[in-house]
Amino acid sequence: MLDSHVHLSQSVTSFDPHKIYFINSVDSSDWMILQDISSKHQNIIPFYGIHPWYIQKTGDSDLQKLEVLLNQNDAALVGEIGLDRIKAKKDPVQFSLDKQIYYFKEQLKLALKYRRGVSIHCVKAWEELFTVLKELHQLIGKDFKAILHYFNGSVQIMNRLIKQGFFISFFPNLNEQKNPKTFQAFQLCPLDKMFLESDRYIGESEKYIVAHYQNVSLLKKMNFADLKKRMLINGEIFTNRALAGKR
Repeated sequence: MLDSHVHLSQSVTSFDPHKIYFINSVDSSDWMILQDISSKHQNIIPFYGIHPWYIQKTGDSDLQKLEVLLNQNDAALVGEIGLDRIKAKKDPVQFSLDKQIYYFKEQLKLALKYRRGVSIHCVKAWEELFTVLKELHQLIGKDFKAILHYFNGSVQIMNRLIKQGFFISFFPNLNEQKNPKTFQAFQLCPLDKMFLESDRYIGESEKYIVAHYQNVSLLKKMNFADLKKRMLINGEIFTNRALAGKR
C-alpha cells in the first residue's frame, strides 16, 4: 500500500515493510535525517525540498545543499515545494508570494535539471503555478512528472494539471456535500493519474491511509486489492523504479 504524502517523525524509527512511504521534507533540517532513514529502508522514497511555510528561514545556501543532494543521490526526489496564497495573506512580509515564487521556481529548476519527480503544494495559487510552468516550459520535457499534493481544486484545474504531466493526490476528506468540486474531480480523475495520501506524520499515518483506501475502493466500486495494485503501479511510473513492500 502506497501513501503518496507523509512527513517525518523523529520519534519513529520502524516502518511497516509492506507499505510504501513518499516522505516529504519541509526544510533543510529534515534532509540528513531523511537521507539516513531512506538509505536503511527500501520502502521509504525521499523527497527533499523547502515548503512555502518555511521559506522565512531559507537562503540560497539551502538551494545549493539541495543541488548537492540531488547530484549525489539518484533516488532523491523533490518536495514538498509550492505556493500558498493563504500563508502570504497572513504574513505578507515573511511569506510574500514573490518570495514563495522565487524558491518554488528555483527548486523546480533543480528537479528539471536532474530529471526528478516533484511533489507540489498549491493553495489558492493556481494561476501563479501555471505561470511558473509556462515560464519554464522550455526546460520541461516529456518525462516531467509531478504530484499535486492534497488536491483541492476543480475538474478544469485537474485536467490542466494532468495535461502537463501531473498525478493528482487526494486526501482522506472526500465528501460530496462539503466540497463538491473536489469530489467531482476525484470521481472523474483517471486511475492511472491518481494517488492517495494521508498527509500525516509517520507513526500516525497508517490508520488514516488504510481507511482512505477502503473508502476510495467503495466510492470507485473497485476491489481493494486492485486499488492498491493500481496505486503501486502509479508509484513505479512516477519514481521510475520498482518499489519494495508490494504485499
